[in-house]
Amino acid sequence: MKTFKIAALCLSMAAAAFTVQAKEVKYEADVAIVGGAPAVMVAAAYAAENGLKPILVEKLPGVGGNLMMLEITFGQRTKFTDQDQVYYPSDELIADFLAYSHYMVNPIMVRRFIERSGENIKWLTNRGVEIVGNTATELNGRRVGHIYKNVFPHRNFIEAMRKIILDNGGQIIVETRADKLIQNADGRVVGLHAKNYLNDDVIVHAKGVILAAGGYGANPKLLKLLNPDMPADTPITGRKNSTGDGIQMGIDIGAKTAGGEAFISEGALPYKVDYREVINQKTWIAANVLNKGPSLQLNKNGRRFFNEGLSGDFSVSGNALRINGNYLYTLIDDDEKRDLETGSGAVFGYFGHALPGDKMTGLSNLFSGKGRMAEVAFVGSTIEEVAKKAGLDPKAVRATVDRYNKLCDEGVDSDFNKDRRYLRPVRKGPFYIVKGQHTICDTAGGLLVTEDAQVIGKNGDPIPGLYASGAMAGGKYGPSYVYNVATGYASASAMMGGTFAVQDIAKKSFKRKIVYTADLPNKK
Repeated sequence: MKTFKIAALCLSMAAAAFTVQAKEVKYEADVAIVGGAPAVMVAAAYAAENGLKPILVEKLPGVGGNLMMLEITFGQRTKFTDQDQVYYPSDELIADFLAYSHYMVNPIMVRRFIERSGENIKWLTNRGVEIVGNTATELNGRRVGHIYKNVFPHRNFIEAMRKIILDNGGQIIVETRADKLIQNADGRVVGLHAKNYLNDDVIVHAKGVILAAGGYGANPKLLKLLNPDMPADTPITGRKNSTGDGIQMGIDIGAKTAGGEAFISEGALPYKVDYREVINQKTWIAANVLNKGPSLQLNKNGRRFFNEGLSGDFSVSGNALRINGNYLYTLIDDDEKRDLETGSGAVFGYFGHALPGDKMTGLSNLFSGKGRMAEVAFVGSTIEEVAKKAGLDPKAVRATVDRYNKLCDEGVDSDFNKDRRYLRPVRKGPFYIVKGQHTICDTAGGLLVTEDAQVIGKNGDPIPGLYASGAMAGGKYGPSYVYNVATGYASASAMMGGTFAVQDIAKKSFKRKIVYTADLPNKK
C-alpha cells in the first residue's frame, strides 16, 4: 500500500512539473480582425498593402471560414460583363435593390457596395484570385454573379490573401478564440481579449477592431434572440462552428442588432441530404435542381402554395416554405422526367453546379429506391400511389393535380399567376415526387453598421473603434436576401465592408486617406 501511495505521489509531482502554465500574451496592431472568412482575409490584405499592420485572430486551426461554400460573387461593370456585352447601370440596380428590401436598408451603403463591386472583382483577380466568368440570376437574366475556377475559391483565395498579409507585416493567429472587446475610459474600442489553445490570455491592442467571424447559425441562444420565428427543423448548411462570437462581443458592450428576420435561404434542398453531397453528386444535384425548378410543387398538405415559376429566387421560395410547413414535394410525370434527362434539361440551374439546359442524368438513380434515395424520391404508377409513398394525402394530391392540369389546359394560372411557359400538365405515368426541406445557407442579421461598417450602439451613435462586416453585419438586406437583384451580394458586401472599415480606421485614427483602387500598390 505504501509503495502504491509513493508511486502515485511521484506521478502526480511529475505531471505537475510538466503542466504548462497559462500566461498573458500581448500584441500590438493597427487593425485587429476577428475571424478567418472572406471579409477578414480581404480586410487584412487591404490593410497590409496600404501600410497598416493587421492581426487576424481565428478560433479554428486554419483560415477560410465559409470559403469552402462560397460559390459566386456579385460584380457590376467588370471585364467579364464587358466580354458578355452586358451592362446594368448602377442606378437601376440600386433602385431594384431598395424596392426589393422595402427600403429597410441604408441607401448610401447600398450605393457604395454596388458602385464598388466591379472594382472589387478586379481587385481580387489582380491579386491572383481565379475568377473565370459570370452567370445570370435565374429569373431576370442579369449576368452579375461571378464564378470561381473549380466552382469554389477556397485554397486559391486563401493563399493569395495570406501572401499579401504576411509579406506586408501582418500576422495570422489561429486556434485563438476572441471573447471580449477592450474599451478605454471614453468607451472607444481599443483591442480585444482572446483565449488560445494553451488557455493563454491573448490581448491584442489596436486602433480599430473589425468583427467578421461569420454567422450565428450554430448558436441556439442567438437564433432565439435574433430570429425567434425560425422553425426549429430548419437545417443550416454553414459551418457548425458559426456561433456568432463577434455578435455576442458587440452585444456585450451595448451594440445594436438588426436584420435578424433575414436569412440567406437555399430554398429546398433534398430531404436529409448534406449540402456537400448536393453540390458534388449528380444524383443529389438532380434532386436539388428539380426542387428549384418551376414544376408542380406541393406543401405537406398536398396543395400548391406559391408561384413555382419564382423558385429560382431562393428568398421567395424560402419565405413561402417557412410559412407553409418547411417541406416541399415536387411532382412530375414521366414526360417531364425524360425531358429533364435527355431533352431540354434543367429549366433553372444552381450556380456553377448546374446550368440551365444541363441534362439531369442523375434522375434514374434518384428514383431507384436504393438506400437514402428511398427517403427522398418516390415513384408510383398513379398519382394516388406516389402521393401515398411520399406520405401525402392521396385525395388532396389528386384534387391539386386535377386543378393544375385544368389551368395548364387553359394556359392561364389564375391561382398563382405562374408564367404560362412553365405550365406543364402532369398526366403520363409513372409519376415522381422529390421531397425537399427548407434549408438556410447562412444567417443574415447581426450588428447594425453604418456605410463605413462602423457598429452602432443602442443609443444610435457609432461605437468608436468597432466595425463589423460579412455575416456579422446586420441591416444590409432588409427582410429578405437579394438573390434576384444581385446574386452573390453576400460575399461581395462582406469583402467590400472590410475595406470600408480599413479606410475609416485609417482616416479617424491615423489621419490618412486611403483611396480605393484595384491596382496593385506601387512598391518603391
